[in-house]
Amino acid sequence: DIFDYLNKPIMENLFPSGWYNGDPFPTSDRGFIHQYNKLVGGILIVQQRGLEKRPCRKPMYSSFQSSYRFFYPVCYTEDKIEDTIDPSLLVQADPTTPNLNVPWRIENGITIAAPPSSPKDVNATIGNTTLKSFWQSFTYTPEYKGFAAFLALADSAQFNIAKVAALKEFFWLDRYTRQVNIKFALYNGNDRLFTYVNIQFGYPTTGNYLPFGVKGGTKVTVKSINMEPYFTYQAADGGKWHPDYGQIFLEVVFAIWVFYNGFALFGEGVNILFSEGLRGKRAEDEFGEETFSGGLYRFLLDKWTILEAVNSVLFVIYIGLRCNLVRDILNQENIIQVPSNKYESVLEDFTARIDTMKIGNFFNVLLSLFKCFKFYRFQPRLAIINKTIEICLSDFFHFMLMFCTFLFGFGVMAHIRFGSVMGAEFANLWDAIMTIFMMMLGAGLDFAHLAYIDGILGGVFFLSFMFLFNIILLNVLLAILVDSYVLAKEKTVSAFDGDEDSIPSIAGDLWTIFSHLTAYGAVDNVVLLVAVESLIDQGLEEATALEVFKAIPNDVRDKKKLTVDSVLQNGGLHQVEEEQEEQEEQE
Repeated sequence: DIFDYLNKPIMENLFPSGWYNGDPFPTSDRGFIHQYNKLVGGILIVQQRGLEKRPCRKPMYSSFQSSYRFFYPVCYTEDKIEDTIDPSLLVQADPTTPNLNVPWRIENGITIAAPPSSPKDVNATIGNTTLKSFWQSFTYTPEYKGFAAFLALADSAQFNIAKVAALKEFFWLDRYTRQVNIKFALYNGNDRLFTYVNIQFGYPTTGNYLPFGVKGGTKVTVKSINMEPYFTYQAADGGKWHPDYGQIFLEVVFAIWVFYNGFALFGEGVNILFSEGLRGKRAEDEFGEETFSGGLYRFLLDKWTILEAVNSVLFVIYIGLRCNLVRDILNQENIIQVPSNKYESVLEDFTARIDTMKIGNFFNVLLSLFKCFKFYRFQPRLAIINKTIEICLSDFFHFMLMFCTFLFGFGVMAHIRFGSVMGAEFANLWDAIMTIFMMMLGAGLDFAHLAYIDGILGGVFFLSFMFLFNIILLNVLLAILVDSYVLAKEKTVSAFDGDEDSIPSIAGDLWTIFSHLTAYGAVDNVVLLVAVESLIDQGLEEATALEVFKAIPNDVRDKKKLTVDSVLQNGGLHQVEEEQEEQEEQE
């Protein structure tokens, strides 16, 4: 029972009367929970209500009426009142109005919305000082999107217990009730964090309440937020808090980087537009037909351009949301004045906005990972992975058609046979598909769970599923990837004249970069390129360090004071010892 749950675990822990040894709390320590967390304002209980339908089901034809319409004349919907009826119609009266006329009813066709229908007169409690503002729990509160009862920390624990008992006595929860949320906030001064807690109970039209793990069911949400951003704790300065200039600097650098990338992408598109036009440069193919290469259209439809653009847009949206959030947090109207005697809904709003930003960042990181494949193209060995994916796309597409067909079929079977008993795993088709997908990965159910319901069909289902998915389909997928990888590697090797050892490795590239960075006094690349081109013009494919040195113009050698050793120090040269060269010639 939710009223017992409120009395025992909730109020007993959130409204403690004293320390663990029985000593009473001083006034300044009221609201402390687990010694370090202090309750802010109190506990908010919000009820969301559904609608009433008369009759239960409207017949398709007037002559075909349900045989049970008189036995069960009234039904209740899963829809929330505020999702169906204009909230302005639900605000029943101004609090200063002496007569609230509780309960009211809103009729909309065959649906009826009503507040908690107490068998007792709620209006009689308006002037009751013992149950002050108790009547407000039976009126719709737009701020909380429901019918709310607030248990203030400033009131005594005995008063709040009496208020909960009165809610139960006045039948606050009834057949219209669809969801109850118990909300409260805590503050920890050591971490300078506010923590918002929401305990949700869902009430379906089938009775009782929905358990954990079910859509709309019991759920506990705990979110924390720093209402004083850009401050850091300095233990060396006597435990004082100072502005966090490091975080501010990093966020500014991040914003500059995002906008720089966005403008660079835009500038690249503008440059292509003026240099190549919309459709690109006109040419003729081998059959004499007109073709176009390049152009803005091709650039905009390129998969990497689309990926870059979406990634940049999401980053810009995140920056805008972040700036808007910080602005609202620092707004004087949103600063929480403690001690508070109300439920601080700004914490709920801010944590919801932070969740939205986290969802955006999730996709941002995912897109950034996909962008890595763009840069893999410039390293031959890493590009093999890209080629493997490109080669296997057609076979992978047809494999997925077969895979999804069988996955859907097994999901339907599991839902039909096991869904009525194993509600958490096979309650609906989507849950059934996800459960058997996890079974394929080894993280779902085992045979014992299925055999508990039906030993024969459970065994047939489990064995056929494992044989088809884990033994056949997964090995087919592996064969597709392996064959594609072998073909991609063969293409890469053939591009290097069949010599696999000549394919540059990432370790070699890193070593070349390191050699360039650490080669102090080496020949400049431009000077070295001029000398190498001169040797190539002479018909030489290989040259000694001395020959390269002599190919450098005399005035440049004298001006830069170059030596043979400075030629060898350039990391871009591929050096071969004479003994190794002779061995390669013999081979």
